[in-house]
Amino acid sequence: MKRIITVLCVLLLALLTACAAKGPTEEKAVVVVTEEKSENVETPKGESKDGLASKGKIKLGTVSFCLDLVEAIKQDFEGRSGYELEIVVFDDYIQPNVATVEGSIDVNVFQYEPYLDEYNKDMGTNLKAYKKTFGIVEALYSSKIKSLDELQDGAKVGVISSPSNKAVALRILEEQGLLTLKEDVALPNVLDILENPKNLEIVELGDGRALVSSIEDFDIIQTSGINMQMADYDPMDALAFASDKIHNELGFCIVTKEERQNEEWLEDLGVSLNSDVMEKFIEENYQGSWTLTSN
Repeated sequence: MKRIITVLCVLLLALLTACAAKGPTEEKAVVVVTEEKSENVETPKGESKDGLASKGKIKLGTVSFCLDLVEAIKQDFEGRSGYELEIVVFDDYIQPNVATVEGSIDVNVFQYEPYLDEYNKDMGTNLKAYKKTFGIVEALYSSKIKSLDELQDGAKVGVISSPSNKAVALRILEEQGLLTLKEDVALPNVLDILENPKNLEIVELGDGRALVSSIEDFDIIQTSGINMQMADYDPMDALAFASDKIHNELGFCIVTKEERQNEEWLEDLGVSLNSDVMEKFIEENYQGSWTLTSN
């Protein structure tokens, strides 16, 4: 589906199976949506499609790999806001935005801002990011060397082939002084490499799981800490992590309709998703895989 899937959705799809993950999920008070909604969304009697917050309940849409993180702050949000939080889990990356536009949910948390921008552009919608929350950790890993100083001329570097993942990989390599890229390129690829002093061989694989399972075939790979964690590697055992600048760009957003950006409960949700509760949950369950991002 247009550029939205080919450029940005692939990164999210790669994470879906990799992030069903580790971490407590004792209470599963969620609704799972597995079918596309029609344009005529049925609404409970007595409730309008918009303004569900006025009924004492906030419906938050997300996807499976974010579920543990959202559930972790449910109690904190309800205590702050006085609203009940109902979590609706979707099985693709289109329907949470569709449901937010329709008003069958109030808010969603599952996407980067660049993905949201492409969605609005392609779909003619007016969804807006309120605040960034948690984001994935990206890094360089190796089973062969312990430091980038050991990297030899002509080393083989494995990266995920999707444009967004590949761009992240090249930017991290540039941050480490291993490449120089053209300036002002949103999603750089190998054709945008200006300097490659170690003659690195960039090899692309289809997804993060395949890359991690083939780590022995490469001198270094670039992938997320989540992919490493799910393959039973220590995500903290990295050669180098992406900068805060990159991680902040990869922060997932709290998204609503533009006209709902001033509703008071949004501030409470933003606080909860960036709270000490969330920080502690990530530290205890996903250190090196997820991180809180700056707003």
